[in-house]
Amino acid sequence: MKPLCCILRRVAKPWKPDPPSYTVDNPYGVTVSYEPPANVDDSRVVKYRVKYRKLELGEWQAVPETINMSRIITNLDGNSTYVIRVAAKYDGEQLGPESESARLTTTEPIVPGMCCTSVFEALKLYLG
Repeated sequence: MKPLCCILRRVAKPWKPDPPSYTVDNPYGVTVSYEPPANVDDSRVVKYRVKYRKLELGEWQAVPETINMSRIITNLDGNSTYVIRVAAKYDGEQLGPESESARLTTTEPIVPGMCCTSVFEALKLYLG
């Protein structure tokens, strides 16, 4: 029998999630939703990382990581196009590949509000 140190452990390849979806459903920004990557045991995902940027600028903005399946992004400029991506973080803090970008175009100015928060945190602030 081989020693434990010599036994190879097969590690599942991380899969990238589908592009996130979004809804402009409040005056403070957009709600971004996403699903776990296909072919991955959900229990391996410990967090999701969401980031976005203006299409014409190269500076990515990160949203605080969470295990929630949606995030609210606020302080977006009106009449601008943004790209949004999501990646899953797995046990051991391994970051999987990013999704393809979802493209969002704002048409009317979005009122500045909270920076970035989960839907639950936004409701807590709204309800007091």
